Amino acid sequence: MSKYLSLVAVFLVTLMLGTGIARAQDEDYNVSLSDGSALPGQAARVSLTMDFADGEEIVGWQWGVCHDDDVLTLEEGDVWDGATAEELDFTFTNITIVSEVGAAGWFGGYLLDVITYEVLEPGDGYEIAEMDYHVSDDAEPGFTDVTWCETLGSPLVATRVIVGGMEIIPTQWDGTVEILEEISFLRGDANNDGVVSPLIDALMILDFGFNDGAQPVCMDAADIDDNGVVSLLLDALALLQFGFDQGDAPAAPGPEVCGLDVEVDDLECNEATCP
Repeated sequence: MSKYLSLVAVFLVTLMLGTGIARAQDEDYNVSLSDGSALPGQAARVSLTMDFADGEEIVGWQWGVCHDDDVLTLEEGDVWDGATAEELDFTFTNITIVSEVGAAGWFGGYLLDVITYEVLEPGDGYEIAEMDYHVSDDAEPGFTDVTWCETLGSPLVATRVIVGGMEIIPTQWDGTVEILEEISFLRGDANNDGVVSPLIDALMILDFGFNDGAQPVCMDAADIDDNGVVSLLLDALALLQFGFDQGDAPAAPGPEVCGLDVEVDDLECNEATCP
């Protein structure tokens, strides 16, 4: 039991005092933030993973993650446990979101169950946390960083993992969020030739769905009713009905003049040809 109590003591001191006694950055322990992307007004998903196949058992960790609050925001519930963390038992967990000018981000502390001596075995690809960053409506296309930091909390929280009662500074890999540019397109132009040809474009949608055909480069164009989902049969049928005067025209921006997507959804439009 004394071993478990010592682990608790090390963890709590680290969490309370921030940076404590620690070895230099250790390449055997890696924490990574993935890249994400989203249009202005949408949310970009970023994952936090841990890799330490050449390391030793981990019993706890803490860290801070920062972002530019002029471009990204986090709200309550936007940070949650990843698939690996959901399967573990903890004695202590904490996630705190900070939304202050010049100090925006989140920090967390985790201590695995010391009663059952739960540990995270050496391995790679551990999914520890997921984050949904909301991109500002007026954000310009480009990239913004999501970075490891030691500027959050009071006292400040440092990035550490606990191994055998010792703090270790893991190697830290930052992530980026790409702010995508909104592209004008013709609703219904699934094959991106600059013209809505109901029969040809409907066949493109069906071929993509049922024959492993090419995916439309602008999925929004194939979402005929603009419900945020390309329903292969329904959207193809809606386009055919429009083409033979038996149904409504595709949703805005419509099939004749290029425009932006009216509804916010998760479909991407990477390229579009406008007449």
